[in-house]
Amino acid sequence: MRLGITHQSDGQSYSSVCQAVTIPEDATSATLSFWYYPLSQDALRYDWQRAITYDHAWVVLDWAMPQVCSDSQTWAHHTLDLTPYKGQTIIVYFNVYNDGIGNRKTAMYLDDVLIQVCR
Repeated sequence: MRLGITHQSDGQSYSSVCQAVTIPEDATSATLSFWYYPLSQDALRYDWQRAITYDHAWVVLDWAMPQVCSDSQTWAHHTLDLTPYKGQTIIVYFNVYNDGIGNRKTAMYLDDVLIQVCR
């Protein structure tokens, strides 16, 4: 999945995708895992890429990936332990923000996003 702007003209935008999931109460472990490929021509102060977990009321639980503005153009793997949230419905949220100034674009690709639960 691509979030953000790659080829079009830069414009102010939020590109987001999210999914609500319930972590089973009887889970012995639960892990969020994903790969991301960041691209950016800007700085963190202006554009960003991030991954956050929220509770059902959109209160931040944890950062699955810290807010960055990376142009590494390499695949990076991230994991987050979701076991502390067993019995809860959480929201996994990925977001890219472009400020639309200076035609400096920011994006990220996501792949193999999964939550593995063991009981």
